[in-house]
Amino acid sequence: LEGTCRSGQVLPLKTGCPLAWRLLGRLRCRCPLLSQGCRWEGEYSELSSHLTDTASHINLRPHSPSYSPPPLSSSPPTPLSHPTSPQPPLLTHHASTTPDKWSESPSSSSLSTSQALNEQANLKFTHGLHKEAIQLYSKAISLAPQVAKYYSNRGAAWLTSGAAKECVQDCRRAIGLDPKYKRAHIRLSQALCVQGQYAAAVHAISMASSAMPEDNELSAEREAMVEVQGRVAEAMRAVQDRHPSTALALLGDLLNARSPPCVLTCAAHAHAQAGRLDQALSLGRRVLQHHDISDTGALLLCAQALYLKADWDQSLKHLRQLLKLSPDDSTASAAFKKIRRVQSLVESASSAMFRREFEAAVEGFTAALDQDPELKEDPVASSQAHKPLSAL
Repeated sequence: LEGTCRSGQVLPLKTGCPLAWRLLGRLRCRCPLLSQGCRWEGEYSELSSHLTDTASHINLRPHSPSYSPPPLSSSPPTPLSHPTSPQPPLLTHHASTTPDKWSESPSSSSLSTSQALNEQANLKFTHGLHKEAIQLYSKAISLAPQVAKYYSNRGAAWLTSGAAKECVQDCRRAIGLDPKYKRAHIRLSQALCVQGQYAAAVHAISMASSAMPEDNELSAEREAMVEVQGRVAEAMRAVQDRHPSTALALLGDLLNARSPPCVLTCAAHAHAQAGRLDQALSLGRRVLQHHDISDTGALLLCAQALYLKADWDQSLKHLRQLLKLSPDDSTASAAFKKIRRVQSLVESASSAMFRREFEAAVEGFTAALDQDPELKEDPVASSQAHKPLSAL
């Protein structure tokens, strides 16, 4: 632990000190929703499972203000039995019970329980436990589906965990319940940006800003979205005009862990044009691994980068996968045939060079270059494909 502190790193307790983690897990505790009527008690290691269990916290009735809980027992508590007053069915939210002097109506009881669950979900979210936070937000929504804040909070957890599509759905539900809920509008536009839908993001935040013109935060968010949309569009034009340095400078801080596929693909094309094929491959594979394995644009990009690295087999493998997804893709079909021809000519020329038949080797490499006019125009790409000829 001392070495961990000196290095400035903070490890989770389970990793940094397993013994302390085990001791903490054996501590006995009560449910944080004790004031809402939950009588669960057990070991700390079981608390998270209890909170996220869909069968718990149903039909709770808050205790009266004068209620004081009994001391924690040293052994697991035995289930309470009430032979004279049977409990309502587990999944019945509006069971007809006779309220006593400290009970609330079912609606107010469900609302207070949902608020407590939302607070627990916020704690989980703050500590980076997004999956558990989503489960608790979902429980709060099941008890109070009319509260817009719960949908928006769950949307934030979805977005942080990389599920932008689910975030969009939850934010739109929140806006449907409360059109003036600012955080839902902001998170919706952010999620659309993560999906690469910049026009939709600008439209969404513009509608919110028009409905609430006095809100400076919405206005600032709209200006930021418009700027991002313009930078991405300008970077794509720079790639089309073969100005890779300009494109990468425009993208700049937009290249991060939450970059959408369109930004990653644009940056990959820029790196490929600049001759940085490893960076281009890394970005293309990131799109395929983390976003969409069937992204035909990313498959074609990876195939072209591998082709320029003279990795014929892997390039053809990517093109075969692309053609399975889109058999009528003329660009992929033409690239596949061209790479097969270039591969055959380069391998034949390399064999001739190995036999010291240099004139035949030069003819073979020249024929390979003639198969791809772009290699003649691009000295960086030409040097990659013409690499065997440098031995002469």
